Amino acid sequence: MNKSGKTLNESNGTLHTLSIAALNVCGLKRRSLYPEFVNLVKSHDIFLLSETKVDEHDIIDIDGYTFFSKPRKQKYIRKSGGVGVLIKESVAKYVDTIDSNSEYIMWIKLKPQCTNLETDIVLGIVYVPPMHSRFYNDDEFELFESDIFAICSEYEHVYISGDFNAQTAEMQDYTKNDDFLSDFFHFDNDTISFFDQRSKMENSGISLERKSHDKKINNHGYKLIDLCKINNVFIINGRLGNKPSNLTFRNVSLIDYLLSSISAYKFLYEFNVTNVDSLMSDGHSLITFKLIINQKITHDTSMSKPKNPKWDQTLSHTFNENISFEDITATVSQMQASNPDDVDQNMIDNVTSKLSDIFIQSAQKTFPDKKSRNKAFKSNYKKPCNCGVRQGENLSPLLFSLFLNDLEEYLDQKGNSGIKMQDNENDLVTWLKIIVLLYADDTVLVSDNADDLQKCLNDFNDYCKTWNLVVNKDKTKIIVFGARNNANFSFKIDNSTLEVVDSYKYLGVRSNALVSLVTGRGPGGGLGMRHDMEIYVTMDTHVVLGFPVVSEYYQLLRICDIEMYTTS
Repeated sequence: MNKSGKTLNESNGTLHTLSIAALNVCGLKRRSLYPEFVNLVKSHDIFLLSETKVDEHDIIDIDGYTFFSKPRKQKYIRKSGGVGVLIKESVAKYVDTIDSNSEYIMWIKLKPQCTNLETDIVLGIVYVPPMHSRFYNDDEFELFESDIFAICSEYEHVYISGDFNAQTAEMQDYTKNDDFLSDFFHFDNDTISFFDQRSKMENSGISLERKSHDKKINNHGYKLIDLCKINNVFIINGRLGNKPSNLTFRNVSLIDYLLSSISAYKFLYEFNVTNVDSLMSDGHSLITFKLIINQKITHDTSMSKPKNPKWDQTLSHTFNENISFEDITATVSQMQASNPDDVDQNMIDNVTSKLSDIFIQSAQKTFPDKKSRNKAFKSNYKKPCNCGVRQGENLSPLLFSLFLNDLEEYLDQKGNSGIKMQDNENDLVTWLKIIVLLYADDTVLVSDNADDLQKCLNDFNDYCKTWNLVVNKDKTKIIVFGARNNANFSFKIDNSTLEVVDSYKYLGVRSNALVSLVTGRGPGGGLGMRHDMEIYVTMDTHVVLGFPVVSEYYQLLRICDIEMYTTS
């Protein structure tokens, strides 16, 4: 038996249970001098520490434990931030640290020799400063998100715990498959499984419902929920242990969390949130949980299969043959013969029901053994929608793509020059012309001089008016690369003057008017100004465009959001 009462297999060193705690200590150096804090640490095998406020010169000495630390990068007069972990020596020999680019998180992994599993168990220790703190940095948070994405992509069993300074209320932290989009884009089973986190959670016995006493949501909260959905992890608070989840900071808010990957959930039990004495923290509660890893567990391949697949691709031809195209033609003809002035809600509902019945009948013939739900088409909204589409409507991204499908062709036909680049390498000539960049409702117009950009703005505005699109002028910004005085520029849409800014963040990449986006350096960066013109386009999770700074040659970007509405 080890000191915490956990059994340790002497033949191979495999821990059968592992006791883990996480706490924002708000200064570890002084806490480590208190016997009460030392006793608290020694009641666990691994103790995750947030806001340690130590540097590389501080020595944390707790008998029988090994300390790993990740201090804050930037030096301040007073020590701040930082994360660390205290690990019992009998466990530490089976633990490795994993390199991280972000100061907001530290990673350790338990090797298979410790757990008797086929793969590592990874633990992340987190401290994210409040958004309005001088210690918070958007770029650092992007590194934090990238770190988590990389780890969750590489490792199967992942836990992340610490102080996120995020309030999430009871927001849904998982995704579910959308049958309409799956059918429309012909997703295969692997793609459906990737998006259908809900089915994976149900198959693993994980509660979809998450309760919390903290009903507030802040900006960090929205980011945390997005992080969960992107990386297939979910919040444990409010699902295990104390339900609804206890508040974790001064009985006011819930900002300390434990996240788990779906496959790691099977090892987890006895999750609790406990208030501690002020000797331990400045108001944060202690998060504790245990892992049961007492048997060799093989990879569960059933997790990659969707629950109750609704479609058999081998029967697609049969399904098509069973569709009554005569009935479809008759219904469409009836609709086309109607007087537009006589069209009302009842007529639309009638046509929709007829078309729906045609496909349902085909499905019943193709899959005779499956039960039909035959759900009636009923609206859950009491207020009619007479303008645009509702929030979250499946048709929204499709309609928007259709509306903007010919924007680039339209601007080109109007004579907009955009920016042109040519590169000669190994007798291969590459020529590129860019007028507009599109990503969802974010649109970038580019030009190499002010007059051409204003013309492009005018043409773009005419296009939007033609299709009943509205430009959000408050979010529309102009950035001029290489200009020493932005006050010389003025751009308008209709009668509204657009703001000219020195920097802008587009798809996670911050563009600075005085910095080369190719090199990431500017006049003070050691490289000076570049006088050649190159462009680099990288397709990954976002598009990264590099425009070099050219002192005598302006490059202008106009970035905007578009909203769609209808006048009918």
